[in-house]
Amino acid sequence: MPAPLTPLLGFALGVACAWAAVGDLGRSTSGLGGRALLVTTAFALLVFAPIAGYFVAFEPDWSYAYFVDSERMPAIVPIVVVLLAAASVPAGFLAAVGDARARRLGRVLRKAAVPTLLAAVFLLATFSRARQLRPISW
Repeated sequence: MPAPLTPLLGFALGVACAWAAVGDLGRSTSGLGGRALLVTTAFALLVFAPIAGYFVAFEPDWSYAYFVDSERMPAIVPIVVVLLAAASVPAGFLAAVGDARARRLGRVLRKAAVPTLLAAVFLLATFSRARQLRPISW
């Protein structure tokens, strides 16, 4: 997964998790989402961040869409990318939990639409560039 997309897709995924937990949110007395927030955070740390980290660690040039030379990049940048990926999923959940609890689907969809559209624009803009360069080596 390209590094610039991880926070965008993570946020949209967090919004989707909030909507998926709408039944649990209605029963929860916690304002933040309680158990659903815990499950979303665990998913972000155990699944989403390692997937983002894999590409940043093993295919860094591809991950940055060949815009930067990964060997000249400071060592802190991949760590920040993975931390942003991990934080973006719970951030999306927290941004949408109020609307999901009130069952306002339109507002929840709008919160997920902006990062999803930005990710799609980035993919379309970099598709030809990534396609012409060397493929990922598995």
